[in-house]
Amino acid sequence: MRLKRMNRLALLLCLSLTTAACSYETSAISDSKNAHNSMRTENDIEKIDMAGAPIIERLRKKHADRLAGLYVERGGRRIVVRLTGSESVPPESHTVGSEQLDVVFVPAAAHTFAQLNRMLSDGSKVIEDKLPTAHARYVDERTGEIVIAVVEGTELSEDVRRALSAELGAPVRIVVQAPESLQ
Repeated sequence: MRLKRMNRLALLLCLSLTTAACSYETSAISDSKNAHNSMRTENDIEKIDMAGAPIIERLRKKHADRLAGLYVERGGRRIVVRLTGSESVPPESHTVGSEQLDVVFVPAAAHTFAQLNRMLSDGSKVIEDKLPTAHARYVDERTGEIVIAVVEGTELSEDVRRALSAELGAPVRIVVQAPESLQ
């Protein structure tokens, strides 16, 4: 039931995005919180899920000019909002049913999410030239990196990663990953 709840909240988070990127950890937590979570009613879980979407949408709109990333931490009880600039924003707390949903703000990100997506889009040719086996790319809202997936066997070097980062103007992470096949 806990994993279903986290996946529903992740889906609500993804649906609130204006682009295809979404960061969310879905691995289960094995601690004392699970005992408490098992006592939740399905109604409580639905209330938390339904309350999360408007909160996320409001945060995205309110901080659109400096939004670097927004993600739900493992456990689904804390939303992290990464922002550009040095101005701090006080944390928020929302009570949903018998649960607490906390929102924390982390300033000082180098680029907004929109800027990173533009860099990624504008740099498509550079990526293709330097990594011809690249088959997927996205912005990681959690880290502020442009992530490029390449097929296994691709010759990778730190020099290529550094060159891509310099040419795109943002941090780059290259991951080896098999392409997904659509059926």
